Amino acid sequence: MIIIGIGNYTDAIRTTFTIEKHVHSFGDWEQTVTPTCIQKGSESRKCTVCGEIETREIIKRGHKFSAWKTTSFNLKNKTSTQTRKCSVCGKTETQTNKNAIERLAGANRFGTAAEIAKASI
Repeated sequence: MIIIGIGNYTDAIRTTFTIEKHVHSFGDWEQTVTPTCIQKGSESRKCTVCGEIETREIIKRGHKFSAWKTTSFNLKNKTSTQTRKCSVCGKTETQTNKNAIERLAGANRFGTAAEIAKASI
């Protein structure tokens, strides 16, 4: 607080101020940083009485991947390649499976290893 005086003062002036506390009256939360799959977000709101801003964190979403999908077979190396994609941000992941043809043949889902190799040519 500023006090303005006119005239000559030779003695010290002592003044006591009492600042009254108030109950904040915050508005609605507004998102300030949008959370992503890998990064936290935040939101804030402002007191309509004193202008104080309150901020809180929003947790990151985390990836939401689809199921693994076989995208190719390598008959020479007996491997398969699988991919999956996040429905939120579009990130893709790829993995290679060793001995994939033997595993498929062993599960009797697609025939013997020779039948799978013949059908893939």
